[in-house]
Amino acid sequence: MELVVDKLTKNYGDTRALDCVSFSLCPGNVLALVGPNGSGKSTLIKIVATFFPKTSGSVLLDGNDVFSIDPAELARYIGYVPQFFSYTKYSTVFEMVLLGRRPHIKWTVTKEELERVQDALDALDIGHLAGKYVDELSGGERQKVFIARAIAQEPGLFLLDEPTASLDIRHQSEVMEVIQHFAQKKRSAVLIAVHDLNLALRYADSVLMLHEGRTAGYGHPENVLTPEQIERVFGIESEVVTTRNGKFILPLRAKKKTAGI
Repeated sequence: MELVVDKLTKNYGDTRALDCVSFSLCPGNVLALVGPNGSGKSTLIKIVATFFPKTSGSVLLDGNDVFSIDPAELARYIGYVPQFFSYTKYSTVFEMVLLGRRPHIKWTVTKEELERVQDALDALDIGHLAGKYVDELSGGERQKVFIARAIAQEPGLFLLDEPTASLDIRHQSEVMEVIQHFAQKKRSAVLIAVHDLNLALRYADSVLMLHEGRTAGYGHPENVLTPEQIERVFGIESEVVTTRNGKFILPLRAKKKTAGI
């Protein structure tokens, strides 16, 4: 599905959380959303998911205003993974992921539905956890369960709010590879907020950098994630290092705010 956001603005009283943010996301592509804490990443994702109302601007999914789409129908199109997920304490992992198929299930759970759940679990290498209660898992394992639930849903648009935050470096890469592969295979669009700029540089087709609710950069990762942009937005000096395995961002030192620090 194609997502087009135009001049999206969000106010909380006198505070402007998003200021005329525009971008587009094509099927099969991954758009990484980056920026310091409080820059508006989560707010943007929640507005696209229709959890927050917008102040002005438009959010179109295949040309249709997301706020005009029936919520039951929208649940078939959008797979949302928030930073913090509520869950039923005594649900098993399999039951939790099966909930991702709920928008598609008519009357009974078919063998095909069960197979899709198992495929999602296996894609994230957590098939062995299927019978465990979600409450028994580590934070990283739970996060992978919630991602598997979104994958099992097979949406046209993924909205992922820092899904790798609870994962170690190996599982961060595994999850990003699964998301990238799924986007390409199923022609799903992926909007993903990440803190690790190297994940954005390696796995995203494009990057939207936010700073204080405004667009600080938008385009190809190598054109947005430059040392100059990173210093201006994040306040840290860095280098982009080229190796035989690609380019990597190397943080050097935090920029001093005052001469006395």
